[in-house]
Amino acid sequence: PGSAVVQHRDGVFACLGARVALLAGALGGRSTTIGALTLAADPCTRNHGALAVAALDGRPLAASRRLLVAAMAGSSNTGMKRKLDGTGIEDWGTAPVLVEPLTGSLDLGLAPGLSAWALDPGGAVRAPARLEGGRLLLQAEDRTVWYLVAEGP
Repeated sequence: PGSAVVQHRDGVFACLGARVALLAGALGGRSTTIGALTLAADPCTRNHGALAVAALDGRPLAASRRLLVAAMAGSSNTGMKRKLDGTGIEDWGTAPVLVEPLTGSLDLGLAPGLSAWALDPGGAVRAPARLEGGRLLLQAEDRTVWYLVAEGP
């Protein structure tokens, strides 16, 4: 229920709903804000990426106590080759899929008392992640593109 705010500006698509926020496009090496969220993304291979934040407890984002964050700069199959002119794929390559995480920081604008964990591809907790105040640090050493921000795993 409710309506979403959708905008496209400076190469970034943004969508903000009551319980979800999405950013996609030219995110690398810049700061982008939507609602109470601010992503300060490090430069990445193509300086493009995608970020999704979803409340898992049915509350609005700003009041949520359990959030899923996904932040990815890119992915491709092993050995995948793009056409030099940028019009498509020359060779699809093979498994496994290689993933580049979107790194930087994400200011969530949340109340204190939450912690963060890096998740594995199945959604299981892999390791603690850094949450400083309401800012989640998206780090390559976390070896993930998925995070849980909550009172407990």
